[in-house]
Amino acid sequence: MSHATISFQRYDEEFKSLTKEIKASLDDDQFHDEESPGGKSSSNLLSQCDELLQQMALEARSVPDATQKRELLGQVRTYKTELQALKDEYNKQSLMASARANGGSGSQHRERLLQQQEMLKNQNSQLDSARRVIQETEQVALEIT
Repeated sequence: MSHATISFQRYDEEFKSLTKEIKASLDDDQFHDEESPGGKSSSNLLSQCDELLQQMALEARSVPDATQKRELLGQVRTYKTELQALKDEYNKQSLMASARANGGSGSQHRERLLQQQEMLKNQNSQLDSARRVIQETEQVALEIT
């Protein structure tokens, strides 16, 4: 086994450990991005995973055997997809927690939502009017020619 594949395996094990920690913190009923018992927040763990994937990609590219290089790079791509899913879940939970924290003013949110909805209706009717004018103009232009 070459030095590159041994390093890759170490990074692989560390990546799996970090993703396990992230999943555990995301599965926790109460979302929080404070320091976990291990002393690391989810966002820090996600950043560490990003750095690990970069290192893994470097190690994979330095493998001389083309077949093994393809396999390792494929594994890195799979891990990148997995990490993106974890980031998406983290962002979703972060937004939900933020919404719950600001949820005390529900009537204000409702009022703002209704205003936005009314504004969208007005904009849609303006667009419909503009489309009618365009169609009429095109019709007149066709009659002239």
